[in-house]
Amino acid sequence: LLDIANDAEAQKLVTESIDQLDLLGPGLWVGFSLTWAAIMALRQGNARKALYWFNIYKDCFMGINGFYYNGDFKNTGCSAYKYRPFTLETIFAGQEFLQELVLSESGNVLKFFPGADMPGDAEFKNLRAPGAFIVSGKLTAKRVEYIKLTSEVGKQLKFANPTRRQWTIVDTTSGKSVVS
Repeated sequence: LLDIANDAEAQKLVTESIDQLDLLGPGLWVGFSLTWAAIMALRQGNARKALYWFNIYKDCFMGINGFYYNGDFKNTGCSAYKYRPFTLETIFAGQEFLQELVLSESGNVLKFFPGADMPGDAEFKNLRAPGAFIVSGKLTAKRVEYIKLTSEVGKQLKFANPTRRQWTIVDTTSGKSVVS
């Protein structure tokens, strides 16, 4: 995987790739193109563009039963392809996008709500994160309300704090503040 957080060349490659996707537009794409583009944009830090592409996928390529269809079977104008074959991999990419919207990891650093730019509120419970952590969190009005972490093996945790907000870290066993 490319590490765009620590590699300027990789960041440039991803940015230029996304700019090229914008230039060409999704007219000849099939639905899985949109989920992967949404993941790329989110990893680049552009949650609005990521949500834009994901919503096209959801609105134009997803059936009422949650299945993804390769073509624009609803004839919404999102793609020139109008057929119905489906693939499960795209559903999994959509799920990956939704998880990365609330919790992601890059370079052994956890990011809570990297898609905080998103409209509305979000909450997740008991997602497994790299390093054997179980994580829950809540976002209200673009502000992180809480993050709850449980380490299954006692590993040290690194997390991103892009807002430079002061965090109070409490040991839930003792109820005492560990770091503030």
